[in-house]
Amino acid sequence: MKKHDQEEIDNEEIFFLAFNTFLSDLEALSQSPEKACELEGYYNVAGEFWYLMPNDYLLKNSLGLFSEAQLSALKKLFESIKSLPEDAIKWTNVAEESLQNMSRSEWEPIRQQAKELRLLLAPIVKICNEYFNQ
Repeated sequence: MKKHDQEEIDNEEIFFLAFNTFLSDLEALSQSPEKACELEGYYNVAGEFWYLMPNDYLLKNSLGLFSEAQLSALKKLFESIKSLPEDAIKWTNVAEESLQNMSRSEWEPIRQQAKELRLLLAPIVKICNEYFNQ
């Protein structure tokens, strides 16, 4: 059999790529509505958070890095995002409308959860950074 020309991506790389993408969104989500929109490029920000943030792949904890508290906080954040009312995640490609969506009061507790989760995930962030800097 011939060896494939392309390298296969292993579970570790898949995890850290997914986690790194999630971290970028988590950072934006933890900011003010204005800063979140700026970091996310003003395009359908609330809808993108609603669609992309709840990354169930992370909940599988494939590398066993997350503690129970971290997994619980991830799950809580994902559930909070998914439970947002439709009018808080209206699709838009207009910057002002993205800002209006993200300025709704329903996003405030989610922003706070994101801030707390960023602190809770600091040990995993360190591991992720080490992985990409090796």
